[in-house]
Amino acid sequence: MDADVDLVGITCMTALAPRLCHRRPIRLRGVPVVLGGMHPTLCSERRLNMPTPCRREPKEYGPRVVQDAERGRLGGIYRNDTPPSLCGMKTPRAS
Repeated sequence: MDADVDLVGITCMTALAPRLCHRRPIRLRGVPVVLGGMHPTLCSERRLNMPTPCRREPKEYGPRVVQDAERGRLGGIYRNDTPPSLCGMKTPRAS
């Protein structure tokens, strides 16, 4: 919690969402917090009571999040409305 950072990214599953209160000390220091993972991806717009939620894979919007944070304009919902391509993914081994 005392690290000298400019931006914090947290991934969160819905089952662990109540533990997001641990981000408060970071935010009190004025460090922007970006939340990603299953929880912000699956929550409805009205349930997104969190700072800067990110939905789906950040491959397309990730650089924009960093640029917006550098400019002090981080906010809103960042999303990738295109499902990620599974081309080139390895097939899991059969057990």
